[in-house]
Amino acid sequence: MDIQKLNKSGRLNEWAQMVSQCRNSGTTVTAWCAEHGICTKTYYYRLKRVCDAMPEETKPAKLPLHQEPASPVFAEVAPIHRNTGAAITVQIGGAKIQIHNGADAETIETAVIALSKIC
Repeated sequence: MDIQKLNKSGRLNEWAQMVSQCRNSGTTVTAWCAEHGICTKTYYYRLKRVCDAMPEETKPAKLPLHQEPASPVFAEVAPIHRNTGAAITVQIGGAKIQIHNGADAETIETAVIALSKIC
């Protein structure tokens, strides 16, 4: 075996390990490549070369365009709280109260009674 074939064989082995690591990482190809400082075009070039070097019976039917994560990935999403002001304003005489969404009936009743006693 000449030196060129040895070099090619060594590169293919390295590339096959790279492809295996990426596929077993549980992340997308794009995320894995970014994490390892490899251009995605380079990854797919190497993937194609590795697949081309495989014996015909072990080749996949079709090269995958991308790899989905092995399991769902969840991201925390913070709720948006919009302060739109009071839902209702009650005014008796010169005094007024603002009642916001979510106030329970007992709180509203207590506030209105207290307001009416003041005025």
